[in-house]
Parts: sequence; structure tokens; C-alpha cells
Amino acid sequence: MTAVDRAMRTLEYLANPNGRTTHTALVKQLGIAPSTLTELLRQLRGLGWVDCVEDEYRLGASAFAFASQVRPSARLRAIVAPVLASLARATGETAVLTVELPGEGVVMIVDAAEGANRVRFVAQVGERIPMHHAPGGLVLLAFSERGLGDIEGHEQHTSGPFGDVDKQAFARRLRRIRKLGYAELTPHEEPGQHAISAPILDRAGSPIAAVTLVGPASRMKPNAKKLADLLVSRISELRWSED
Repeated sequence: MTAVDRAMRTLEYLANPNGRTTHTALVKQLGIAPSTLTELLRQLRGLGWVDCVEDEYRLGASAFAFASQVRPSARLRAIVAPVLASLARATGETAVLTVELPGEGVVMIVDAAEGANRVRFVAQVGERIPMHHAPGGLVLLAFSERGLGDIEGHEQHTSGPFGDVDKQAFARRLRRIRKLGYAELTPHEEPGQHAISAPILDRAGSPIAAVTLVGPASRMKPNAKKLADLLVSRISELRWSED
């Protein structure tokens, strides 16, 4: 059993309905040597994944913080998946769902539906992309009325495929995106590729995620406005609630 296996089994056991247990019980249930378990729990406590109160171990703050991010994403995927599939069928292009990772200045692909075209974009679920390099990131910034300054301070944003970013031009671009209701990533920015993204908004009008259509520029660019209208229309049919 590897160290990762031991850590995962320990966390899974602590996530059971009882929620807490002793060192002796963990040794018995997990089959881990006492000394090995002691060191493992010490490391997990140091990272905030495990707490120990009155000799009983339980999940720590880091575990609950992680769960608070995963649960909404899982629910969001379930709600948006039919829209991704519908867009992929209607356009033949790949439809992608992205969410912002708070405090990291990036968006992450959490789901995708690939189109039927032989030449198509293949999305990598779990891929992280700097917000100002992704159409999904651009719409999230635009509709939350933020700017480049709000995502600076992260190493991945000091440079990129577009070179240095002109802050004033970037601010104008965000205002235009908000006015149009969608963002585009053009072949100039990503050679051979075209992408169109629109936000999913909550009841208050704040963005919670973005859906992007992406494919070869030769196919998408001539139909960009039509595809954008379809994308915005399909997203508007979503019924999202935070309840």
C-alpha cells in the first residue's frame, strides 16, 4: 500500500457518518502499522486535513473546504450536462464547462461534451487555464465587473501566449464582452482555434460558471454570431438555484 493509498483510506474512513475515531480503532480498521499511522496522522494534521480532539481523530478544516468546492461543482455539472450535450449535437463542436478556482486566477474545465465532427477540440477535464487566456475566464471577469488587477499576483499571469497584456485594452474588452453577452477567443490569440463563451448567472446576476463552444477556426469563424446566439439562448434555458 502506498502512502497516498494510506492517506486516502484514512480520510475516507474519517468521512463515515460517525465522523471521528481513535488511533487504536484506525489501526484495527485500516490495517496500518501503529507507527506508520502516527506519522501519517501527524502529516495530515499539519496540512489541516485531520483534527484530533480528546484523542479522537476527525476530518479537519481543509477537508471541509475542499468538499465545499466539490459539491457545488458536481451539482452544477449535473444541471449543465444536458445543455453541453445539446450544444455539441446542434453544432458538431465541443462544448465545455469551466469554473473559476477562487484565489488562483485560473479557470478549470470540469465537464465537456465533444461534437461529432472528425476534426474537433478535445477537452481535458481538470485542465487549468489562466483566466485572461480563456474565453470562459474572460466572461467570468466581465460579468463580475473585475479586471486584470484582480487576478494579478499569480505567476502564471505575468506572461503568456499573448505577451504582456495592455490593461486599458483589456478593460475595454471586458466592457464589450459584458455588452455582447459573450466572449470570443480568435485564431489570432490561439492559432487555428476559435472559441465562444457565455456565462451562467445566478439569481442575482453574478457569474458562477461559463459554457464554451470551441472548434477549428475555419469552421466556427464564419458562423460565429449564429453560434454565439445559440449558446446564449441555450444557457438562458438553465434553471439554476443555490437552494
